[in-house]
Amino acid sequence: MKKTAFLSAVILAAAVLFGSCGTGRQPDYRIDLTEWQQEDGSYQFEELAWGSSKEEIEESLGISLTEAPGEQEGAETFVSDQKFFWEGQEAELKAEFRDGGLCGISFTFADLEDEIKESLPEVLEETFGEPTASVHNDLENTTKWNNPPEHDGWQTGVRYGVYGKAGDDSTVTLSLVQAALEE
Repeated sequence: MKKTAFLSAVILAAAVLFGSCGTGRQPDYRIDLTEWQQEDGSYQFEELAWGSSKEEIEESLGISLTEAPGEQEGAETFVSDQKFFWEGQEAELKAEFRDGGLCGISFTFADLEDEIKESLPEVLEETFGEPTASVHNDLENTTKWNNPPEHDGWQTGVRYGVYGKAGDDSTVTLSLVQAALEE
């Protein structure tokens, strides 16, 4: 009788432990900046094609996206239920869609360690080369890397921004964007 109870307890514990592994959810995702620039010079995240649907993003990354407040005009923004990490720092993923297709992915770091916040611009420059543009003022510090403008009528790029007043209250965002070139 004791053997049966013990065996049942072991089986139940194994079922609970291994059963949670089969939920289809990936473990917390790691951000690898070195994979953002493609061979043709364009930028993208993972294997996610620009113009992908919300459902394709969810399936590809193994996440759920819920609508985020504060949409931009003409765009829908969704936030991931899963946290992403770069250098051990937690980030929130937001995906932006225009006309139902992916046009931006951003990672927002609300509590980035000061040492990493200070070294990040150098890391980005080492990874992507010289920035193509930047904006610096009291509330925004943004640096941009864009692929060549003649890239099939579209331009993709990486954006690094520090928003808010300097110090503990600032938020750091890394984004990948796609925009149609104006004719």
